[in-house]
Amino acid sequence: MSEAIVRCSGVTRFHDGVPAVEDIDFELVPGEILSILGPSGCGKTTLLRLIAGFDNLDRGEIYLKGGLASSTSTHLSPDRRS
Repeated sequence: MSEAIVRCSGVTRFHDGVPAVEDIDFELVPGEILSILGPSGCGKTTLLRLIAGFDNLDRGEIYLKGGLASSTSTHLSPDRRS
């Protein structure tokens, strides 16, 4: 199996004490297509901002190409994510 391009584990982000995204887990490997669907305000943009590095996580981890990009103690800026 190929190494994941993106892997989210327990990704959580709160806004004013309310979870915008909570406990998101997924893995995207080469050749797969991922779609993020949901109603307005459900956290789609927040999840994409977390993966891109524009926002910090409150819980969980995000890996890009096998390397840790975000956690509660690690945050690579968007320009260092490739």
